[in-house]
Amino acid sequence: MTLLKTPRWIVISIAVAFTTSAHALTVPETPPSAWNEGSFSLQTSSEYFSSKANYTNNRGSFERLPNGNAWTSFENRFKARFAPNRNFSVFVGSGFNASTAKDILSERSSSGFTEVFAGANFLLTRRWWRVVPEIEVSYPLEETEYAQTTPLTNDGVPYARAGVFLFKPYKYLRFESYLGFHFPGEGLAKRFMYQLATEVALFGGFTVGAGVQGYETIISDETSYAERRITSATADATSDRFWAYNPALIEGRAWLGLRLDKSFNIRLGYLKTVNGVRTAEGNSFLLSLNFNSAGNTSGFVPTNRPRQTSPQREQAVVGKQPVPQNQRGFRTEPEVNDPELFDQRDSLDNAERLLENR
Repeated sequence: MTLLKTPRWIVISIAVAFTTSAHALTVPETPPSAWNEGSFSLQTSSEYFSSKANYTNNRGSFERLPNGNAWTSFENRFKARFAPNRNFSVFVGSGFNASTAKDILSERSSSGFTEVFAGANFLLTRRWWRVVPEIEVSYPLEETEYAQTTPLTNDGVPYARAGVFLFKPYKYLRFESYLGFHFPGEGLAKRFMYQLATEVALFGGFTVGAGVQGYETIISDETSYAERRITSATADATSDRFWAYNPALIEGRAWLGLRLDKSFNIRLGYLKTVNGVRTAEGNSFLLSLNFNSAGNTSGFVPTNRPRQTSPQREQAVVGKQPVPQNQRGFRTEPEVNDPELFDQRDSLDNAERLLENR
């Protein structure tokens, strides 16, 4: 059960090398960088977020929620992906969140399915970096109402987002990044999103990684700060986790991953907000589970790769007569390959890379 004996295609949770926040404000979960034709994957990502403060209008400064108010949310995403060919995949999924808002008068909770979403990725190139554009659209299953009293479970608006992932895998190390745009409805601010992360392969299938992620408002909210704050006060004990006015946020995270077998991996992590404007300050515990039918759950280049030869060279090698052992002084033995280490599907991939480098 070693991580380094897997095919090199990436199927990971989220974000990033681990998972990113499940709510719509942060970057989406990291997709694969290539696929096996006809393969499918199932993924869940969860985040338990707690907060007792909001970032103010002054970047980086935050203040406690009044009267000892507190906010918690348990945010989950479920995703199924299918790859009709090696360079393209489509996915669909849904979210299920539970929120609790506690103020001086009461403690209110709400939960339910929050959205249905669909999207697609395609592998643009892998010559230097593996470049994977992504588009996604979402429709809310419960819309946010002005001055509602039930805690919000997400922004409650439709959205579209588009971006590009960049991967660079090595033998024991992998880098990834993301740049994209998030376009929510109902007049909410439009945002630029980003992510940068790295992951290191350890022993026995374990990995460890860290990264930063966040977003910045690029097109201002169509309403006012006071109007957004009314809903956060009546529904969310004044927390700006959702429905925020022109927010900005930077988060740092770290995680530990474990590949349990060729088709299944798990990651546990911790996330902390480090800077922001008009959004909730707090921390999260993260969990992601991933199953892939093709067994591609590693983001690292294998330790060994089969050597490729042309058909002409293979014919020449086959046509040669064996050299008498008394002339060479050693015995020739047939080569035995580990089928897990040398996946036949890598042959086409290696041939493509050789042609690209010519």
